[in-house]
Amino acid sequence: MNASRLIDRLMSYYNVHTISELSNILNIGQPAISKWKKNNSIKTIKNKLLELGIYDEIIKKEEIDLINEEVLSFFDLILDHTKYQLRDKIKSYTDGSFFDWANKMIPKKYLQNILKDISEEKSNFTVFNSKDELISRIKGIEVTLINKNNKVQLSNFIENSLSKIECYVLIQEHEEIMNYKGFWK
Repeated sequence: MNASRLIDRLMSYYNVHTISELSNILNIGQPAISKWKKNNSIKTIKNKLLELGIYDEIIKKEEIDLINEEVLSFFDLILDHTKYQLRDKIKSYTDGSFFDWANKMIPKKYLQNILKDISEEKSNFTVFNSKDELISRIKGIEVTLINKNNKVQLSNFIENSLSKIECYVLIQEHEEIMNYKGFWK
């Protein structure tokens, strides 16, 4: 929290767009507000908010917004980390000898199709139900479409190698994760 942000909050609260308009509403000179900003006078601004009776509305909202920003930033970090982690897991799962690669490409392609279908459905998957949904869809593949061994192999990979959050991110970000450089090599 800084003075500039609090002044912006005040301007938003009073629906004004300039320091001059704000100074008229607060009955103080424009240079005083500029000085608050320049000196980062948070305590002075808080005292003014108390005097005006709007301290809780401005400060509490600011604190909530800061917490929300931190949560979103943290979520973005987790999402980014999980994408790279997933890409590495899938890559290490499919990399290897040519015969391993050929054997694992079939289930990987089916996984890609399942993820595409899920994303087109616009279903509301949560971190908590996405892994179960993926496994359920894999187990629901008709054996005529994919041999039983590949179906079991894919289902075991999801169940044993991926966490719930990884499954959630995989569903949400499958295009980026599954299309890494060298995917078809």
